[in-house]
Order: sequence, then structure tokens, then C-alpha cells
Amino acid sequence: MSINDGQSFESIDMNGRLDPLDMDEYYDSIIDPGTDTTYSKTLEAITFPSIFDPPDNGDERVQALALDFGQNSAGLSPANLQTEIDVQRPIRDIVLGNEDSGIYPYTLRVVRLNNRNCCSTSADAEAIYVTESDVNNCQNQCS
Repeated sequence: MSINDGQSFESIDMNGRLDPLDMDEYYDSIIDPGTDTTYSKTLEAITFPSIFDPPDNGDERVQALALDFGQNSAGLSPANLQTEIDVQRPIRDIVLGNEDSGIYPYTLRVVRLNNRNCCSTSADAEAIYVTESDVNNCQNQCS
């Protein structure tokens, strides 16, 4: 507090605030490494009956699709064209005030009669539509 011309002035020292550039490092230093630092977000995977229609070459017929999000997977088949899946998102984004990127990386697995193909891709919406183009472009052999 200071007095100037008979008036008092108060000020609060704000030097104790974290520099925004140090926030990530500080957050990491106070979190116990064994603590679950994620939260679940529910996404919806959807495909279409035509994906499973037999092509001219019967061996290339799609039997099933799987969308792998790290530890969790969602399966799609002729009998199950729509499903929900919980994906894990980092809590740190909420604590540090970072906006959720809205990007959901996953591996698409296409199971055919004669092989399996996998490809890494991502979705930018909570409803993920797997189209014929997605399936046809997924040509890498699964490891």
C-alpha cells in the first residue's frame, strides 16, 4: 500500500503467476505419473450396407470393419452398421485451457475373405462415416 496526496493505493503483486510458456512443464511436474490423466469422449462410427455387397471378385468382399482408437475399438459389420465408441482425451487440455483439437486419429482395419488391410487416418467430427472410398483407399497390409 502506498499513500500519495492523501490517498491510499493498493496493488497486488502478480509476479507469482505462471508464465504461459511454463504451464505445460508445471502441470507435468505436479501430476503423479500413475494418475489417469484422460477423460472419455463418445464417438459414433457409421457405415453403409453397400460396403459389404459382394464385388465381382468374391475374395475381395468386405466382411467387417474395425476402427482402432488406441486401446478401444469399434466394429462394424453387415449386421451392425452403427456403433458408439469411447475414446480417451487428455485432461491437460481442459486444465491448461487448450481447446480440444476435434481431431480423432484411428486405424481403419478392413477385413476381407482373403486378407486384412489397415490404414492410419483421422476424423474431424464425433460422427465418423466410413465410406466405400475409405475402404477402397485402405490398401496397406496389417502388421
